[in-house]
This record gives sequence, C-alpha cells and structure tokens, in this order.
Amino acid sequence: MDLSVSDENILGHITEFKEIHDEYTTIQNEIKNFRKKYEKRIKELKVDMEKKETVIMEYMKINNHPGLNYKGTLITMLKFQQGNRISNKKKQEQMNSILSKYQITSSNPLYAELKDMFVSGTEKEKLKFKTK
Repeated sequence: MDLSVSDENILGHITEFKEIHDEYTTIQNEIKNFRKKYEKRIKELKVDMEKKETVIMEYMKINNHPGLNYKGTLITMLKFQQGNRISNKKKQEQMNSILSKYQITSSNPLYAELKDMFVSGTEKEKLKFKTK
C-alpha cells in the first residue's frame, strides 16, 4: 500500500484508518472493562502483600537474616533508589526556588534552557474523531 500524501485515494485511507481506530477502541474498552472487573480484588491483594512483605522484612532485620529459603525459593531484601515522579507544576516550583536561591533571573539564558529541559512536554499531532 502506498502511503503518499498526494494519493488520490485519500477516502480509502480514511476508511481504513476509521476501521482500525474503531477496532483499537473496542479492544481498549474490553481491556478496561476486564481490569475494572478485578480492580477491587487487585487492590485487596496488593494491601495484603504489602502487609506480609513488611512483616517478613521486619523479621529479617530483627534476626539479621540476609535471606530466607522457603520451599526452594530464596527470599532476600533488595534496596534500590526509586524514581521521584512529580508534576510539571512542582518541577517548575522547585526549579524556580533553586534558581532564585542562586539569584538567576528569568533574563538569564540559563533560566530559559533549564525551564525548557525540565518542564516542557513534547508536542504531538493526532487525529480525533467525534461521532455526530
């Protein structure tokens, strides 16, 4: 299939796109409904797992165990740095406080570069369908 912009068969492309888009939307909705069906139980299981994990880790710390062997499965504690997800608004506030701390004003070129790098999002073009 030729995907050139100057193609005279644009209606064919639109028809195919609409069919693909409809199928995609249907599948996404089915997945969403499936997840919604089990959402409450998943939350309950997560809470229970976190409680048990806390008890096991506390036991390992108190008894100074580097790991446990349970039915052939080795259980160890892993320490790692978790990323810090913050909103663009908070990033902007943090950046402004740091820049003001070092007296970097908005007229400074460094200010604009840092703002663009840490706060800006990416712009994307997308088709949107609205049914009458």
